[in-house]
Amino acid sequence: APFGMLSLLLNFAVAHIHGDKFRRTDVLATLLVIAGSLICLPYGAPSSKGPVGMPPMRSLGIYAACLFTCCVVFGSILRCLNKVGGRPDAFMHCLLGGILGSSTLVASKLMFAALVSEDRTIVRVALSAVPLITLAPIHLKVINRGFGRHPLVF
Repeated sequence: APFGMLSLLLNFAVAHIHGDKFRRTDVLATLLVIAGSLICLPYGAPSSKGPVGMPPMRSLGIYAACLFTCCVVFGSILRCLNKVGGRPDAFMHCLLGGILGSSTLVASKLMFAALVSEDRTIVRVALSAVPLITLAPIHLKVINRGFGRHPLVF
């Protein structure tokens, strides 16, 4: 979050060099992202001295079901907006890109937890890589398409 906030500030500072105009809503959105990042910093997860444990399977199942539902719904809306463009398309790219980005981070943490777990097996480690292998290419496609269609947003 802090590095994302810095990239927003950099985009904000150099947008005029590229001929991009920042509207008041762009400034407000940038300030909200910066405020959200600053709020998250003190309340983030503390560092741990030992290995990170796997969350309960029930929690992972609920998370996966919510993530799947959000991706299907937002992906379908984005597909419908394919030829429309404009703000709704940019908003859906950002929304789906953010969800996929955070879920990719969670998937990598789960894979790491499976790697350092005391009861790790080859099957468990291989299965823990499946979400990351599945989510990362989709995330890159959404972000790459978003960059091409809405460069100032990203």
